[in-house]
Amino acid sequence: MRLLDHPNVVSLKHCFFSTTEKDELYLNLVLEYVPETIHQVIKHYNKMSQRMPLIYVKLYTYQIFRAHTSIEPSVFVTVI
Repeated sequence: MRLLDHPNVVSLKHCFFSTTEKDELYLNLVLEYVPETIHQVIKHYNKMSQRMPLIYVKLYTYQIFRAHTSIEPSVFVTVI
């Protein structure tokens, strides 16, 4: 992830390991802050009983597909 540098993908700022009292090992990732998600934007427009402006739909779609086509499938993870 550190080698990945793409404008449509959040960047990895830091990573570290931590353990619990049960000796479970966790990898913690500190990622770039993103103020809103697609889910939040869609929810906002649904709550207002409005359609999302077409330009937003086009922008989000473009960003998702642009990021997807320039990243190897083995490192591409998305949650929608």
